[in-house]
Amino acid sequence: MDIVIAIAAKVLECTVAPIGRQLGYLIFYRSNVENLKTQAQRLEEKRDRIQREVDDAKRNGEEIHTDVQNWLSKVNELIGEANKLYEDEGHAIMECSTGSCPNVLSRHQLSRKSNKLLREVTEIQLRCNFSKVSYNPPPLPLTATLVTKDYKALDSRTKTITEILEKLKDATIQTIGVWGLGGVGKTTLAKQVAKQVEESEMFGKVVMATATVNPDVKSVQGEIADALSLRFEEESIMGRANRLRQRINQENSILVIIDDIWEGFELERTGVPLEGDHKESKLLLTSRITMC
Repeated sequence: MDIVIAIAAKVLECTVAPIGRQLGYLIFYRSNVENLKTQAQRLEEKRDRIQREVDDAKRNGEEIHTDVQNWLSKVNELIGEANKLYEDEGHAIMECSTGSCPNVLSRHQLSRKSNKLLREVTEIQLRCNFSKVSYNPPPLPLTATLVTKDYKALDSRTKTITEILEKLKDATIQTIGVWGLGGVGKTTLAKQVAKQVEESEMFGKVVMATATVNPDVKSVQGEIADALSLRFEEESIMGRANRLRQRINQENSILVIIDDIWEGFELERTGVPLEGDHKESKLLLTSRITMC
């Protein structure tokens, strides 16, 4: 008898619980729909805030994190489903106003969908605590930004490039200087060296900056920093030099090319590692003046 009672109790439990849940959809029809509207509105507000941050980041040339893109896509999908449900409810209300009220099945379906959607809307709101929606993309390789299409491989230039590449492989040499009159092709030569070094992966990183006739240390620092995805917070030249030196030292190996150096340019103020500062870094300088 006890076994029969236990079985009967279990049958009632398995039967009553689902029935109660289904009745709950009818009883709480209005509250389920209203709760969904409230939470969906909050979700839209959060989406709009995140979207504004995304738009600002894109205007600044930044890339958007994949999880942020996926979140926005899912949110738009859920909001679309919620709006569709509101339309279905509106049609039901219109039918009721004309004397044909929605039947029990329609209310049950709308309530059940609202309840399910409410859980998803609530859950996805908890996933929008992004510390940052974007990141700075890695700089383009020099092969994509420096080499000119009209480059002609002259024999003399090819020989010079080969000599420079050999010097770069020499562990006892850290700084290489190339000098010559203006217009002889030093800049083009430096670009070709950068291209070949990058393609051969002789160094882990290759960066290039131009000093020009009116030397500006901050400008040179900025060009190198951009190539290393470094953003300065310091204002002083010395502060920026220390940051740049620290960043360069993080590279396993790096070739720094500074083109068109003129007399009076204080290379040591830039933060570029000089002799002995970073054994895996090398410096290639081009100039119109003779370098000793």
